[in-house]
Amino acid sequence: MSDAYLDAQRHFDSCDLSDALARVQPPPEPSSSCSPCCLTPLQGDLLKERDRVLAIAKVALDVSDETHVRIMLSLFAELTGEALEASQIVGPHWERIGFQGDKPATDLRGAGMLGVLHALFLARMRPEVCCDAVAYRPEGSGTEFPLMVISLNMTQLVLTALRSGALDRVLRSRKTGSVNGTACTLYAALMVDCWTQWKARGLGVENFSKLKDDLAILVQRRPSKLLRTFEREQRTRKPPSEPRTKSIDSDIANPDKIELRELV
Repeated sequence: MSDAYLDAQRHFDSCDLSDALARVQPPPEPSSSCSPCCLTPLQGDLLKERDRVLAIAKVALDVSDETHVRIMLSLFAELTGEALEASQIVGPHWERIGFQGDKPATDLRGAGMLGVLHALFLARMRPEVCCDAVAYRPEGSGTEFPLMVISLNMTQLVLTALRSGALDRVLRSRKTGSVNGTACTLYAALMVDCWTQWKARGLGVENFSKLKDDLAILVQRRPSKLLRTFEREQRTRKPPSEPRTKSIDSDIANPDKIELRELV
């Protein structure tokens, strides 16, 4: 069974990220007010894993790169069940999944290809959330859910937490090799929380700034709670169904605006 997320992740695990890694900032020096367990920044393998995740966020979508194009087409198919041709890497159809225009690269500037990987991860772990969010047309209050714009904002919250050291304690408590998995899981937890509140409370784009600020505080102060809640829910769920797309190595056949702050 092919898996669009795993295929894309394997690509970035194996590709040369030296240029992007050179632009990753080192961890901040801890302040004297930090608790003793937070005084030492990540080191060794954990630091290398953290830097590699941050480096992927600095890789811009390159529409001349065949693999990048295939990953993007896989994303569209995962979220809609429909295939695009490579020539359709630009076009108004991208607005259907929540981009703000016909060129996804514009919205991806703040999260790079990590934003695409995260969306593929959500489609893999919680396909019903993606399906419902893309199709969401509220009858009463609220507005449509611009999935990709909100998704990229959630990726930015995870990036901020990685850079600030807010996840260091969580990462130390997990085994080596878990930085990417923890980042993906935290992102998915944020997306599920955001989507649940949006639908239950009849929210619209005018409410998103406050919602994002509330989630940002939770990420910085209680990331473990978000992770535990999501992982507990996942354990009680049925395994994800077969991916809706082929592997990225196979042949592949305007919501309201939300500000994207460039945090990379």
